[in-house]
Amino acid sequence: MAKNKKEMTPEERLAAAFVPEEEQPYELPDGWKWVRLDGLSDIIMGQSPRGFDTTDDSSYTPLIGGAADMGAKELTPHKYTKVVTKLSRKNDLVLCIRATLGRPVVSDGEYCLGRGVAGIRTIAGAVDWIRYYLIQSEPYLYEHATGSTFLQVTGKVLSDMPVPYPTVSEQQRLVARIESLFSKLDAAKEKVQAVLDAHETRKAALLHEAIAGNLIGAGERVKTSCRNRRLDSNWTIWLGLA
Repeated sequence: MAKNKKEMTPEERLAAAFVPEEEQPYELPDGWKWVRLDGLSDIIMGQSPRGFDTTDDSSYTPLIGGAADMGAKELTPHKYTKVVTKLSRKNDLVLCIRATLGRPVVSDGEYCLGRGVAGIRTIAGAVDWIRYYLIQSEPYLYEHATGSTFLQVTGKVLSDMPVPYPTVSEQQRLVARIESLFSKLDAAKEKVQAVLDAHETRKAALLHEAIAGNLIGAGERVKTSCRNRRLDSNWTIWLGLA
């Protein structure tokens, strides 16, 4: 008789969750496998506590109800609950599954999961590898969601979701590479923003000098000396006249 999921070892669950070739989204590099998310993790579908069990008292368990309680990289609860329905643990992924979909965040502790989120507790593989895959798979979630008023992703959709699975060491190497490249992109963004900010400041400086009557003529440089007034040292620097 076949074992049920709870009786299986992580290795047995992984082997049982391989995606058949005809259902694989695309070809993977040698040594990689397509595996259903259910074979890599336990999926905890959220359940909202009763209204009268919620509170503003932070001595109780923080409640994650949906996207409003999730930042880009951290959970930001606004309510707490006296009675826990479904619980996430530290290092679980918390995923939006209602209205706003996706946006996985790694839990930094225990949280009560409301019906707008699900917990993903990895049993195989690197949690950040799965997180990055879920981030880029948001279109998949929207495509497979149901509902007329609010889109909702079911537990079956999450369980059946195909995930590319290289070796764990390769996952860790790729996660480090992704984070290194993201860091470089963030640094480049800051430099571009600094240039844009300087551009606006220089435009403001030119406008100030034009209105003050200190421009010689259209298209010409600002006077380096003025008959009736001197440029403030900051304007001089921004205008390149220092």
